[in-house]
Amino acid sequence: MPQLAEPQTLRHAIRSAPVEAEPDCGSFDQQSEMLATRRVEVGDAIVELRSQHPHVADRLDAAASEMPAIGDHFMGFKLVHELGTGAFGRVFLAKQTALADRLVALKVSADLNGESQRLAQLQHTNIVPIYSEHRTGSLHAVCMPYFGSTTLADILKALRSTHSLPKSGKHLVSTLFNRQSTVRGNADASESAHKSLLDTGSGADPHPALPPPLFSTAPATLSKIEQMSYVDAVLWLAARLADGLAHAHERGIIHRDLKPANVLLCDDGQPMLLDFNLSEDVKQRSAIAVAQVGGTLPYMSPEQITAFRDGSGVIDGRSDVYALGLILFHLLTGQHAFPLRKGAARAILPKMIQDRNGTPPSLRALNPSISPAIEAIVRHCIEPDADHRYASAAQLAEDIERHRANLPLKYIKEPSLVERAVKWARRHPRLASPTSFSAAIASLLLIVVAVSVQFSLKERAREQELRREEALNGYHDFQKEYHLAQDFLTTEDPVQITEGLKHGERALRYYNVFDKSDWLEQPKVKELAPPDRARLKAEVGEVAFLLARATHFQPAKDEANALRLNRLAESHLDDGSKAAIAQQKADIKSDVTDSPDYRRMRNLLENAAGLNVRGRFLLACEHSARGRHREALTIVDGVAVEEPNDFGAWSLKARCHEMLEQNVEAIAAYGTAIALRPNYPRSYVARATIYYNQGKHLDQARQDLDQAIKLKPDLLEARIIRGLVLFQMRRFDEALADLDWALDHENVPARVWFIRSRVRLQKGDKEGSQTDRATGLRTEPTDAVSWVSRGIAKLSDDPAGALADFVKAEEANPRSIEALLNQAIVLSVKLKKPDEAIPALDRLLKQYPDNARAAGYRAVLLARTGKFDEAVAEARQLTKVNSLAEHTYRAACAMALASAKEPALKMESLRLLARALNRGYGHAQLESDTDLGSLRDTAEFKQLASLSRLMRTWSGPAVNE
Repeated sequence: MPQLAEPQTLRHAIRSAPVEAEPDCGSFDQQSEMLATRRVEVGDAIVELRSQHPHVADRLDAAASEMPAIGDHFMGFKLVHELGTGAFGRVFLAKQTALADRLVALKVSADLNGESQRLAQLQHTNIVPIYSEHRTGSLHAVCMPYFGSTTLADILKALRSTHSLPKSGKHLVSTLFNRQSTVRGNADASESAHKSLLDTGSGADPHPALPPPLFSTAPATLSKIEQMSYVDAVLWLAARLADGLAHAHERGIIHRDLKPANVLLCDDGQPMLLDFNLSEDVKQRSAIAVAQVGGTLPYMSPEQITAFRDGSGVIDGRSDVYALGLILFHLLTGQHAFPLRKGAARAILPKMIQDRNGTPPSLRALNPSISPAIEAIVRHCIEPDADHRYASAAQLAEDIERHRANLPLKYIKEPSLVERAVKWARRHPRLASPTSFSAAIASLLLIVVAVSVQFSLKERAREQELRREEALNGYHDFQKEYHLAQDFLTTEDPVQITEGLKHGERALRYYNVFDKSDWLEQPKVKELAPPDRARLKAEVGEVAFLLARATHFQPAKDEANALRLNRLAESHLDDGSKAAIAQQKADIKSDVTDSPDYRRMRNLLENAAGLNVRGRFLLACEHSARGRHREALTIVDGVAVEEPNDFGAWSLKARCHEMLEQNVEAIAAYGTAIALRPNYPRSYVARATIYYNQGKHLDQARQDLDQAIKLKPDLLEARIIRGLVLFQMRRFDEALADLDWALDHENVPARVWFIRSRVRLQKGDKEGSQTDRATGLRTEPTDAVSWVSRGIAKLSDDPAGALADFVKAEEANPRSIEALLNQAIVLSVKLKKPDEAIPALDRLLKQYPDNARAAGYRAVLLARTGKFDEAVAEARQLTKVNSLAEHTYRAACAMALASAKEPALKMESLRLLARALNRGYGHAQLESDTDLGSLRDTAEFKQLASLSRLMRTWSGPAVNE
């Protein structure tokens, strides 16, 4: 009798510890980057490149000949539309066929220096992340999220078409919408044109139209930009870009090619940096850059042009600051700071260096809306001497934000006392109101009043600012606890839930929410801006909702406290969340999920009708907590579309995909979560765990775990998983170092002894391996996963003892999937008691109705015990909702057993078996699996067996599980 495959224990092991573009729109430049200079003397440049670096030129030639075109299928992507063309590559709007044709930006370029190798370090809201990279022949492709196709180059192009500088941020928003419409129209035209070439007259549409734009109405960010003055809108963009650059510089990465075409303005209004040039070889970089001199040089610092000319030199982050300063100059004035030089590179470079050592025009003369402080900020960015510029992009970001907040500049002297006085007056409008005077006189008196009262009221103003700053800092402290509570409390693991309860209660106690019904009237709340107060109230309601659910799931159920928290959530969340709160109340009051009232509530809420975004998120959390991950995913997918920057939504989406064994989608969702909160280590650990469980991309898993440990050195689970990853990579000494570190930890899980035992055995240390195993067997586990690990260690020679440990694991965590699965395996396979195994699977499926592994095992066991009708129904339902080869194989086994009663099922079983084998599962056990005994005499089975042997002979271990 064949054995059921043992489930992997690692995925839930990691959950038992308290635990993110690419349109290379530098590539989206759309020819708008100074066409007169973009390809200065390209012919001469290519000749020079070929003479100095023939191997580079040859690779460029090869890449050009292999470059795909619109309509091609290329490395798993359908190329829909060209978004931009650069000197060595193209950027396509593409459909990723392996992921439900999701739209992505795919940059395809010559594979010159592996520029994305370090890009994974950059996880920032204002830097476009990468999903994946691919290589074939001479081409390198980077797959990035498609956030839109508008760049600052498009903004400047639209600016040149106007007769005067804009007055408001509406110019940016209108350009963005116009660009969306243009790209969509062009993409649809490309699709239609390609379709016509392939039309077979069948009437089928192999290339459906693109989905509608992501935003049918302007998101809040765009509305905010529209309400700003044009100058302030530009500064708002610049502050975020400077913050993104600071993030990159802190990780030792310099952009080196910052220009308007390399700044994406997303469809929701957020600016994002693109196309990081990560080459450390300045000589090769300058040789390559010769071919695209016009697109890059206008925004280079003098020291970078010198290094470009000489083929050597040290460039640091201040060159990026200089480039951002030139972009700011261009956006604010509509003109370049320096003349655009035309001609061969060797002729124009000295002139460009000379230009930059001179003085650019006055910004205020070109745009009177620019204040002295703004001009000072831009000029400080473009100082010829790098030592006289902002020392870092972080300093630039801080000064811009201080200016926008009407605070004095910090890193340069405020150039105008009058402007400084006006800033003070704006910060204290009640102290200097101009309502009694005409506009001209009022402005003058406003300055006089501000200056005259500044000294007498300085202390009072300082106290008020300190109170506001303290209130804002307090809110940020609350949000840290809120985010941790949100992450921990949306899991199913009791250890994480316990940790989440601590963070949630800490968050609510910060504002005395439990003790004061009027907590919103506290000074530290009233000092917050109205939008922050409203957001705080809603976040308190969400924390209360999650705490109520978690309290209900605790082993010692506290219904009274759960209902108290539910009422607290109801009093703080608006009507758009009330239905989710009502369902939670029904869940708390009754665990009878088949009652008519409960079913009516479920049916009403199936599609989250009438709920706002927060309400739908909370409902998705409720479904996930009940193991209904498919339903939760349907809801949270919509939340992520409406709120693409919501970390909680992406994190929950990732977990739902993971629980449904949709690993590719889970990895992508974790990547987005990481991009949104790059300093949160547990997302890296979760993604690395999936890589490890797949046995693929172990280098990426190692990088994720390295980053998690860098962010939180004492994160025990990250050390354990990294030890396992290194073990799988056969880097035994490094693996032992991590496991030794873990064993020195005071709360080390018992399972670490068994892991280290395996590592030592593979390293050749049999005595040490036996010692660790014996220690693990003697150690009383304190967590469910360690009980499972000890049970597995006993399985070969003490199945009864193993079963006892799996039962203990269930007692420690009644929701432990692996405790229940392993009980079923021991009972059915080792102890030959399949009738007793089925109840364990029933308990599992009651808590996790979407668990395909349990459903597949149950179908087989039902068939083995003669419950054929029930087994067939279970198998058919399984194949409807899950297409993974392993589960298809088990459905085939159940059908084969049931064919003893109904022979017609043999053909259905054979079809399922062929499907599983075709997908790579079942070859190793096909000819020995007794569950398939009824099929062996059929001609079809013999053909499948023959083909399987042939595949195993030619393919080796790839099809031999």
